[in-house]
Order: sequence, then structure tokens, then C-alpha cells
Amino acid sequence: MADLYLVPSPATVELLDADDTLAYIRERGGRVLRMREAPVVICLTSDEELVGWLRERGASLHTPRVLSNGGLPPGSYLRARDAETPEWDLWITTVSVSGEKTLWEAAGA
Repeated sequence: MADLYLVPSPATVELLDADDTLAYIRERGGRVLRMREAPVVICLTSDEELVGWLRERGASLHTPRVLSNGGLPPGSYLRARDAETPEWDLWITTVSVSGEKTLWEAAGA
């Protein structure tokens, strides 16, 4: 998987509109949460490939880089002590999308 801390230029990836971006995230099992105040939108996922896809489009990890995560993939954590699958929280507000609708607007529809 691509380096989770490196964010390539959005010009190097194909941009989807906001609705298609959210549909893709949800198809991959990602959970999208829209904050009450614009423009904050986050994604919770246990799909490492989705994490890479979102990072390539400008998402940033919510988990602090200095968090000691016991050998888990960078930026991930376990939701519970007995959980076996790591999860990531990502700020997707900064994901580049095409069209005039923002991710925040699309998440509220």
C-alpha cells in the first residue's frame, strides 16, 4: 500500500463527483459521517485499500502519527481490545472532487 503519510497531487488521480465518491466509499464498507458544521466529513473504515485510495485523493488520517499502535498499520487502531481488524479514521473534507457539490453537501442528502 502507498505511504499513508504521503499525499500526492490530486492532479495525478481521476476525480469523481461528490456523490460518486461517497458511493464508492460506502461500496467498500466505509462509514461516512457528516459533522453538523460545514465542511467537516469523516470516514471510518477497516479497508486498507480504501485508506490508500482516499489518501491519494487528499484525505488525512485523524489518528496522531505519534500514537503507539502496537505494530498495527500506520494510522490505524483497534476499536476494542478483542478486535482483530484495524480501523482508520480519515478526514475526507479535503478529498478533491469534481463538480460543484461538496462532500459535506452530498453526505447530507
